Amino acid sequence: TVAEGYYLATTAGHKYFGAGEGFHVGDKLHAIVVDESSFPLNDTLSLAQRFERAMYLTDKSHIVAVYAHGVKVK
Repeated sequence: TVAEGYYLATTAGHKYFGAGEGFHVGDKLHAIVVDESSFPLNDTLSLAQRFERAMYLTDKSHIVAVYAHGVKVK
């Protein structure tokens, strides 16, 4: 599933290198900000469905910000 793939690409790697699961106080933020305004409009999607849609439709033109170690780098 998309959720399992996301887990393997993020938390599983985080744990492999000795860190804990999820976000903890004091962890450095690593994130991207995705602009989904050009995705097909559907106000009835759940958060999980919006996340799945973003996984399938996002390309580099949709990424409006990138954070590494808590610092905005893009």
